Amino acid sequence: MPLPLTVGVVQHDPTVGDVSANVARILEGHSEAADAGADLVVTPELAIVGYPPRDLLHRQEVLDAERAALDDLRRVTENGPALIVGHTAPSSRGSGPPLTNSATAFVDGEAAARYDKRLLPTYDVFDERRYFSRGNKPKAVLVDGTTVGITICEDAWYDHEVTGQPRHGVDPITPYEGVDLLVNLSASPYRVNKPVSRETRFTNHAKRIDAPVVFANQVGGNDDILFDGTSFVLSASGSLLASAPVGSPHVLVGSPGGEPVPSTVPSETTQLRRMLELGIRDYLHKTGFEEVVVGLSGGIDSSVTAVLAAEAIGPDRV
Repeated sequence: MPLPLTVGVVQHDPTVGDVSANVARILEGHSEAADAGADLVVTPELAIVGYPPRDLLHRQEVLDAERAALDDLRRVTENGPALIVGHTAPSSRGSGPPLTNSATAFVDGEAAARYDKRLLPTYDVFDERRYFSRGNKPKAVLVDGTTVGITICEDAWYDHEVTGQPRHGVDPITPYEGVDLLVNLSASPYRVNKPVSRETRFTNHAKRIDAPVVFANQVGGNDDILFDGTSFVLSASGSLLASAPVGSPHVLVGSPGGEPVPSTVPSETTQLRRMLELGIRDYLHKTGFEEVVVGLSGGIDSSVTAVLAAEAIGPDRV
């Protein structure tokens, strides 16, 4: 059995379409993880362009910028930790959408493996089949003698436990029985206590394939969708080994061979308050607004709105 890798997760807050700024954050996170001893660094899903990119994927200049950024990210692995990064890629299919939702593993300055997301959600806030063709096979990469299986978000949510009935006829997790480590790059939206349900789900995956699991999630507010982050590292038995905070960017570093730690997921009320403030702050920051005007009716709802706005951006801007 190979020695366990030390894994870094760049839980970043992308601005959708701002490729240069997003890549700068990834590079900064990669450097921070390297300084902390990481052998492998993992980003969230579509980390370069941000999630959800929607019709920006029809703009060739965005796709060209993303391709160029991939080469910048490849180069940092020449003398640094391996990197698994989420991005779009051209589809090899002869029909259907021209792109795939993908992850490339860069090892020692080379593109060692590319995985294409197998399950494409098209329900609730998701509309991925409109833009992407699905992948059709698992993919693993060798990093420092450790076999690392790659999945992307929905690949881990295939079964009936999610909605009461199966949405997909494929189980992308089972083929990874026998790997040394499984990673999941995600842009998983927030709902109350979603962090707890995710940890339960990935605990079951870890036990089933008898391998540690790394969950790398996006954080931040993008229009009407909030992402909480709460990335984590689990042991093969499902014990929590490291976790990132709810609702803020963070570089998490943990080892699948480490000691269990207690959960840091806050109460439901704290989760909601933190996430609502994040949504307000990111909406203003990413759209260029600087101030908030609140009409106070004297009711509790407008009072709570004013408090959240003041805590999000400071009372002098409300």
